[in-house]
Amino acid sequence: MQFCVVDTERIKGIKIYLLSYLVYDESYKLVENKTLIDDTIDLSNRKAPKIKVKILWNNSSIVQGFSEIYNIFKNTVANKLLIVFSNTDMKAIQTNCKELNIEYNKTIAVDLQKALFDLSNS
Repeated sequence: MQFCVVDTERIKGIKIYLLSYLVYDESYKLVENKTLIDDTIDLSNRKAPKIKVKILWNNSSIVQGFSEIYNIFKNTVANKLLIVFSNTDMKAIQTNCKELNIEYNKTIAVDLQKALFDLSNS
């Protein structure tokens, strides 16, 4: 089974302006990586996000809105084990879908932050 590591960058914890993913095959070889930047979000008054986008811009796919991000995302994660740095990434994706009346395809994700916390307490 392939797996997909996903991370989002957000404004105020919810509004996704950047989504990156890495897809690995069963042998743990990287088969695809992509960073999607939403060009419709104004980052001009936000220093850290603006700097991050500027650094990544030339090596990213520029999209027009969360709908485009989600279409790429849902096709990428289909039939893959999803790994996220925190469940807040998945909650943000769900929230953005709900706000735009996009049907959210439920996915199962390994929450690394929770897994590491559980390991440290056992």
